[in-house]
Amino acid sequence: MVNVDDIKPLEVSTARIMIMAYDIIQLRTLESTGDWMLQWIARQFKPLVANITHACLAKYGRLTTRRKYEQLITTTFSCGVVNYDEVESNLNDWLDLVQSPRQAAYDSLDPGTAY
Repeated sequence: MVNVDDIKPLEVSTARIMIMAYDIIQLRTLESTGDWMLQWIARQFKPLVANITHACLAKYGRLTTRRKYEQLITTTFSCGVVNYDEVESNLNDWLDLVQSPRQAAYDSLDPGTAY
């Protein structure tokens, strides 16, 4: 038996794999991934917030892959602070992720939709 809470974080990945298994032809171009994600978001939430939610998820994905679990050591945040301002840049990217208009899109969802 599978507990729904165990697979909830993998809902998008699982849905995508099932679509690929059913009809891989519709996902043959690079743009098809973004198109599929927009459709999935519109079905799960509402079309009004699909574009901003897609942008938020794409940015979140990019930000989380900057540091991989296998690279976590005691000097996890050994970013360049002298020449490239990596720390400030990373912080600003994360702050941008949680600020409007994303928050406005979240606030526009029905109370039962938001986790």
